[in-house]
Amino acid sequence: MLEPGKALDRGIKAGETHTYQAHAGAGHYLYAVITPRGTNLKVVFAAPDGKELVTVDPIFRQGSEEIAWILPTAGWYQIVVRNARTEKSGAYELALRYLREPTTEDRLRAHAFQTFVAAEDLTAPATAESLKRTVAKYEEALAGWRTLGDVFWQGRTLHQIAFYWEKLGELIKARDALLAALPLRRATGNRYGEGNSLNNLGIIYNGLGEPAKALECLSLALELRRVFNDRRNEAATLNNLSISYGRMGEPLRVSRCCYARSRSGGRSVTGSAKPLR
Repeated sequence: MLEPGKALDRGIKAGETHTYQAHAGAGHYLYAVITPRGTNLKVVFAAPDGKELVTVDPIFRQGSEEIAWILPTAGWYQIVVRNARTEKSGAYELALRYLREPTTEDRLRAHAFQTFVAAEDLTAPATAESLKRTVAKYEEALAGWRTLGDVFWQGRTLHQIAFYWEKLGELIKARDALLAALPLRRATGNRYGEGNSLNNLGIIYNGLGEPAKALECLSLALELRRVFNDRRNEAATLNNLSISYGRMGEPLRVSRCCYARSRSGGRSVTGSAKPLR
């Protein structure tokens, strides 16, 4: 059973699942933080009737994930932690920070978090209208994070807004959102998220016909990939660099990027670029 104010620190084997419970009254505020180490997790928060309220995906290179929720009914709530990798063990800390009558700030945080989560549910089916609704929902969440002064979540939400503007072909709006996100991600030390934003900004600059600016962003992103030994995303960033070099008429550097990408475990294909979430 989870107790407010106490943190659990546990190892978790490949493919293993741990289940925890916490009892709460209707209208209480729950705030939990999950910090993975050495492996990625999938964490499901469920209501007393078993209905899934939210799933979060803590990535060990990116740091902690949180759940902030105003509980709809009284009863036993569950937090289920699963190792998302079938071949790698790791560990995590799970801290139930608060389980209480909500303060004004608690209500604001829960609303911002639940709005952020709800934005993703609007993307299916992926039509222009659904993507526009997704952007609007993320912008609603962003307003909440700004009211709270939460710099980490502002940066993360702006990154998501940019991701969907890019999908809509609104490259200027995507660029502006990423330029706003970057200093926020740096201010909170979110270097993994910074790398994702730099990668995506490089893609945007390539799309805008500014490969020199793309190279600047992608070179910085590549440095961060290597800091984290993130081979998969290193390969993606090398692919994007090869596109920039190709547009600048530098075939030798294109070949070098393709070779480096193949050594990182990626295919040497330079015809497409995919932004990172």
